[in-house]
Amino acid sequence: MSDLRNYKILLIDDLHENLLALSATLKQAGYDSDSALSGVEGLSLLRRNKYGLIILDVQMPEMNGFEVAELIKGNSKTKTIPILFLSANVIEKDFFRKGHEVGALDYLTKPVDEALLLLKVKNFLELHHASVILEQANRKLEKKALDAEISYQDLYCSLPQDVILLNTDGVVVNINRSGMLSSGIHSKELLGRHFTKSAFLTEIIKNLQIDLDLQNMFDKPDMKQKVEFKIEKTSRTFFYGEALVCVVLIDGKFHSQISLSDITQAKLAELQLSHEIRATKKYQSMLLSSQINPHFMFNALNSVQYFVLMKEDVEMALHFIADFSHLMRSTLTNSRSEFIRISDELSFLQLYLALECKRLENKFTYTIELGDGVATEELYIPPMLIQPYLENAVIHGLANNLKDSRILIRVLKQQDQIECSIQDNGIGREKAKELSNLRSGNKKHLSMGMNITETRIKLLNELYGDSFVVTVKDLKDKFGLPRGTLVKITLPVLTDEMIFDIED
Repeated sequence: MSDLRNYKILLIDDLHENLLALSATLKQAGYDSDSALSGVEGLSLLRRNKYGLIILDVQMPEMNGFEVAELIKGNSKTKTIPILFLSANVIEKDFFRKGHEVGALDYLTKPVDEALLLLKVKNFLELHHASVILEQANRKLEKKALDAEISYQDLYCSLPQDVILLNTDGVVVNINRSGMLSSGIHSKELLGRHFTKSAFLTEIIKNLQIDLDLQNMFDKPDMKQKVEFKIEKTSRTFFYGEALVCVVLIDGKFHSQISLSDITQAKLAELQLSHEIRATKKYQSMLLSSQINPHFMFNALNSVQYFVLMKEDVEMALHFIADFSHLMRSTLTNSRSEFIRISDELSFLQLYLALECKRLENKFTYTIELGDGVATEELYIPPMLIQPYLENAVIHGLANNLKDSRILIRVLKQQDQIECSIQDNGIGREKAKELSNLRSGNKKHLSMGMNITETRIKLLNELYGDSFVVTVKDLKDKFGLPRGTLVKITLPVLTDEMIFDIED
């Protein structure tokens, strides 16, 4: 750890207060840092000083973080310095892709979590420190080879990596270590044996997409390719390696040379960061699910006031308050879990719709239908995913309808997907938008509930592979007049076993 604190950290942000906060956090942890208020100033510092890590703000005037990163990675003296981006926005896929294209290793969002910042600083400095040591070792070996004119065999045995040679028959004929390799496998287990007798060598060759007889490898003598592999050392303990495979000519014969590097620490750091990002997104999704649209809360409290002051119906008001309290408790309970049973979600929706019916004096009716194979006690759904679309239907579609207002909720199972649909016979989206504009003086209004749900859908797709889809269709009658809206939410089938695997 003391070696890591020998590296200075360069902070680039156009806000002085952000630089002060980052610098103070790093200083308290024992790290030395320099600060720059622009990309130009940061590049100037890079020309004069050496750094082990760059923490770079994305949104800066004149020259943004992506442009600065491209210049840093384009310079041979600074291209190996790891870059950690800072962003004030929720990190989107485009941000991740753009950041990785210009060479950034990771992102942090503002306000910065100090513990997470220090963990990432430590991990990236360790990676940089390892690359510096390896580069120094390679330079020493190059110098040794030039100065002493040592033989290929001497150089081969002095390499920091484990190197395995296969002949054209696929037999291991030489290893530059006589004992235990860094992977925990003894050289005696490999020497003189066909590579297919070794699980990890077989994995390497398969990852190269090369035939096991190796002939298509030796047909390409200029081939050079890197692949990663994994060896289970003990239960739940793994060695992660990187293999550089190329064809070399030794004593007039072609050989396959496999140079093995230990990337376990880097891979574990990468997996830990990936786990942290997934955990952060899960917590974001769970937090968003607890933020029930305040429209209903305000309208519900106004209804209580209406029952008491206008109708003088205290008993109705008390019943309404009791049901409202039950709904709030369900919201808090469900939001603690990433997924809940479909039966619990439907119970919540029934309670919500019953309250809306009371609040609007039974202006609408609702029906919930289940398709064949929908085992509501065994299948799961993210909580509060359907409610915002229901609220939208009630407030904007049905509340303005004059008579016979209906909502139909269907839950169907189709192979490996669940389809939840919400259909109303309201006034339609266009008319609802017109009325909303009239009430608000033509000011644009963004539904908090819908915005939260859209953000949750994006997070869920980033976590589970674009398997959550929402479509909205305007329904018309035979004359082309609006007769309601149909919302379909498609999500994967999630069972007890799948939920256990996800949470694990």
